[in-house]
Amino acid sequence: MPRPLKTAWLSLGSNLGNPREQLSEACRRLQASGVQISKSSSMLESKPWGKTDQPDFVNQVLKVETSLGPFELLNLIHEIEDAMGRVRTELWGPRLIDVDILFYEETIMDTPQLTLPHPYVHLRRFCLELLCELEPELVHPVLKQTMKEINEALKQKEES
Repeated sequence: MPRPLKTAWLSLGSNLGNPREQLSEACRRLQASGVQISKSSSMLESKPWGKTDQPDFVNQVLKVETSLGPFELLNLIHEIEDAMGRVRTELWGPRLIDVDILFYEETIMDTPQLTLPHPYVHLRRFCLELLCELEPELVHPVLKQTMKEINEALKQKEES
């Protein structure tokens, strides 16, 4: 009997090679692995976050449906990143592809392998802008605020 589908939100980013093609390729590989993309944001160029002395990124957010559990989804993402040539040399450094799980249903967890929701989603304008494009009323399960509310608060903080 097939497992029920769960909803997850993924953030994709690239700043090496052809970033837009890298994001498209990651989407193709996710779908080929059985992950259904139900919504995809536009691709947004953004300044690097965390480590700023590198090329700008192209980012995208996906709403996906999957029968995989959170750790299975993470393993699949790592397999896709590795197959696409991702090399993990420095934290927040340049990369061909980066796929993060932002939310998995309303799951809250903090393990050495995976923290949900993503620990920086509420601090990253590129994630919030794209989440707001797709589903501004999505509620952060820890902060109990919508993406729109979190994004507006971060904008005000950055402008002050």
